[in-house]
Amino acid sequence: MSLGIMERAVVEKGLCKGAFVYAKSIAAQFKDEREIAYVLWNFSNALGFIEEADEALMVLKEAIDIAKKYRMNDLLGNVGRLEKLIKEPKIRLVNNE
Repeated sequence: MSLGIMERAVVEKGLCKGAFVYAKSIAAQFKDEREIAYVLWNFSNALGFIEEADEALMVLKEAIDIAKKYRMNDLLGNVGRLEKLIKEPKIRLVNNE
């Protein structure tokens, strides 16, 4: 705690979320929903790693909707694996709060 690690983790989470929101806004400017689906998939993956499972699954649902709309079967396969990993992680980080 004296090293400020917890505070830094909060800052890092904010930076992660901000970066993906920015990436989504860039993709939206090009009106490329397929690219937005990949951005959302990546964002969901990152959220899963920082233990934001509920938010990760909400973002993933948006990616699924777009992937189904454009029949992006490769992304749908990746989404399925990621969804399972988020719901049933094999490795849990230790949280000593």
